[in-house]
Amino acid sequence: MLLLFAEAKGRHDVWVVVPLLSPVAGRASQASRFALRERPGSSSTCGRMSDNDADDLLAAIRDKFESRMTAPEWNWCTPQVVAVYVSCRKTLPERVKMLGSAIEWRIKRRDMLSCRSCPSCAADPLSHDARMFGTDADGDVAFYNCFALHHDYNSSAIANHMACLFERALLHYPAGPSSTELRRWTWCIDMYGFGLQHTDPRTSLELLKLLECAYPERLKHMLIVGAPSVFWVLWRAVKPFIQEKTAAKIEFVAWSDAPQRYEELLGPTVAGRLVSEGVWRQHCDARTRSTARHVYAYALSRTAWHRMAPHSQVSRTVTRRAQRRSGGRHSTRQIS
Repeated sequence: MLLLFAEAKGRHDVWVVVPLLSPVAGRASQASRFALRERPGSSSTCGRMSDNDADDLLAAIRDKFESRMTAPEWNWCTPQVVAVYVSCRKTLPERVKMLGSAIEWRIKRRDMLSCRSCPSCAADPLSHDARMFGTDADGDVAFYNCFALHHDYNSSAIANHMACLFERALLHYPAGPSSTELRRWTWCIDMYGFGLQHTDPRTSLELLKLLECAYPERLKHMLIVGAPSVFWVLWRAVKPFIQEKTAAKIEFVAWSDAPQRYEELLGPTVAGRLVSEGVWRQHCDARTRSTARHVYAYALSRTAWHRMAPHSQVSRTVTRRAQRRSGGRHSTRQIS
């Protein structure tokens, strides 16, 4: 179904990808090699790369990591991924360093990335909040998180949660097999609940490293919604470390303008889900939200991972149960 959608958008006509050599299953002893031929008049968001560029990069990676890389790492080295690392750096040593860092990162987290399950959330479902809310018109994924809804502030744990979320998105929403365009995502960060406990710059730096090294060129847009005054202290500390290309994708939006911007970027269906999420968390006071979170955690445990969002029926159920448990003393706006 995704392939048919890509064809309708014209993405199928961008590149022809011809695999010349595949890694051996089980113990991958050789690197994958790919030939990319561009059709007349086409272009690619991953940039242009020659056969020699890809071959040289993969040969260097094979020499450096052959004894340590297994099938999951070789399978990750798709033509789309190799094209990104070739286009992001000008020389072979720079490309080897960048791709090698990503492979080293994946080797250390092989078990976690294979199961795509956040260890912290497995122990406590309330640890983190970031979830998927659907896709935009291009089939790219929309993520959302709110600072009022998570318990675990550890920077490494948050980065691990996002890595698992990214891996699940790539598994369930892969790019078309005949396209070198990457599957990308829009990340909406709701700043409601942001406070001094969230100002540790290590979290932002870990996430920047994740986006720029392990998942380069996949960030499509980042919307930071309703940033409070305390946030700008963190922003001034982190901004010098953000690459110019990444900074250009970050947009600050007031909550009042968020619904329109959501719809412009993500379409009416996903926009409606995100607005419902925002209304739900804004109209719960602290006591009701504390009760609702426990009900919500139960709802998440009984819901498929790609449908984990308190919009529509889930949010109404959580709100009503929270009100009943608190004796109906806390009014909450119902989401239709």
